[in-house]
Amino acid sequence: MKKYYVKGFLFFVLVIALAGCNLFNSGTDNSKNMDDLVADPEFQFNTTRSVELNITSIDQYGFPMPYGHFEIWKDNPNDGGTLRVLSIRTDENATYNDVIVLPTYYQSIFLKSGGILQKLWLNTESETEASILDTFVCIPPVYEVKGETKCETLSDEGFTFGLYELEDNCNGTTTVKFKVWNNNNKELSHVAISLPAGVVPSQPTDGSTYKSGKYKYYVENPTNNPFYSIKHETVGKGPKNGKYSYFIYIIPTADAAAMTEITILAKAGQIIGQVTFDVDYTPTCNDSDGDGVTDDWDDYPYDPDRAFNQFTPAEGQYGTFMWEDLWPDRGDYDMNDLVMDYNVIEVTNAQHEIVDVINNFYLRASGAGYLNNGFAIQYPDYWEVDGTIVDELDRAYIDTDNRTVIFFENHRQVFGVSGEAVINTDPNPPYPYIPPVSWSVTIPMAETAKAKVFAPWDQAPFNPFLLQNGVRSHEIHLPDYPYTYEMNTALLNTGDDASNPALGIYFRTTNYLPWAILIAEGCVYAIEGKEISDAFNYFVEWAQSDGAQKQDWYLDLPGYQNEELIYHVPTK
Repeated sequence: MKKYYVKGFLFFVLVIALAGCNLFNSGTDNSKNMDDLVADPEFQFNTTRSVELNITSIDQYGFPMPYGHFEIWKDNPNDGGTLRVLSIRTDENATYNDVIVLPTYYQSIFLKSGGILQKLWLNTESETEASILDTFVCIPPVYEVKGETKCETLSDEGFTFGLYELEDNCNGTTTVKFKVWNNNNKELSHVAISLPAGVVPSQPTDGSTYKSGKYKYYVENPTNNPFYSIKHETVGKGPKNGKYSYFIYIIPTADAAAMTEITILAKAGQIIGQVTFDVDYTPTCNDSDGDGVTDDWDDYPYDPDRAFNQFTPAEGQYGTFMWEDLWPDRGDYDMNDLVMDYNVIEVTNAQHEIVDVINNFYLRASGAGYLNNGFAIQYPDYWEVDGTIVDELDRAYIDTDNRTVIFFENHRQVFGVSGEAVINTDPNPPYPYIPPVSWSVTIPMAETAKAKVFAPWDQAPFNPFLLQNGVRSHEIHLPDYPYTYEMNTALLNTGDDASNPALGIYFRTTNYLPWAILIAEGCVYAIEGKEISDAFNYFVEWAQSDGAQKQDWYLDLPGYQNEELIYHVPTK
């Protein structure tokens, strides 16, 4: 574990400790001057963790289920939860692999698929990375089927064959289910079920061992013996004297809908029974836009170009950006020169390709030492803006790299004010309260390459930065986040900045403190001129532990905040 230390006062702290008092770990006073805090250079003041999801979908019979839909929730949706993070489906191999962003204090999340809910536990690998490896059962939506339910039985030579209603899996496949009773006194040796010409069931696979209750079968998929079929050869003892087995397989829905009959053959000793069922199957799942995603699983059921949403931090929930704006000079560490909340929606199509990034902002405050700070975000280098930005404020524009968007160049214009006064950081007269501004910006995006990434700036909210005094080349980023091609690099290592490109260290003081902090969830902020370490009682403990302790230091919990140093909306 990396360590933090305090410059000077070591003897003083030792004396206090011996006296039985902890200077920095009381329930109400854990304050510390930021000048005295020295951070480990590897600690990036992260309140978020990148969580890699490796999810596999199976059906109710235990087969891998391609295109199985699921949702990820931060809280329990069956217990009034509202914080949905992701709506998505697995791929053609029944797997899903991608990254979501969660607060570092989270240890578990919820996966919901239809009526099935699972709690998933994070495998924590570091303070910034974790993973989840799990499997879920995907139950397709149930639609009303007009007419009588089809469940037919036919008999021949001591065998009874039952064909159950075909099940539309709402993913382009259909499950066919038979039940075979062997009423003979010889054990069942094999069962063969005819297939449409050239069709190969996706499950069970050729050469696999298929189980039905206590009975096992070797699968030939497909075979031409005794006709083009999927065949199950008994392994060990087979059912007899009225015992039965189920035989289930999956074929493309289009092929299932085209079938007019299915022939099934069973053999026990020298006894062979064979029957043919008439088939009239109509798929039941609705896909209004024809994108291959059933309406129940489609966030955009009438838009063939869009299918799924991923929310950061969660649906309807915001996180918070906090900035000091004097870089490369040290500020007052109230971290309120720009305070803005964010909610990001990544919209993808049925193939999991990015289509839009919807940025929802809520500009709350500015204790700026400069008059017209701007704000921008650089998106991953494997994306590019692919169309016209739709901005409710009509201020955003695309930079020349085609992946950086300038959202505004002057925060005062966004607030609709002029002058030089701070905004919503000093509760005392003569400073008025200015209503915060909320707006949405939709950016059409296209993927230029596929990438598996874990860098924080490749995950929402990506790489946000302040434009000091509206100057494009004067960027102020989160600690160690990369600057853009427009950056005036001559500013590095001037003033109080101690960037060290060789070590990947940027936008840090000599004590490795930042000029900006990204908060995983919406939080309050310090009043003008009061350091963040004084306003939040556990900020220091969090920093001293490299983010291992008090990971939720920013939440509004008893004893967490010095209320006198937190900005509150004035009451009339």
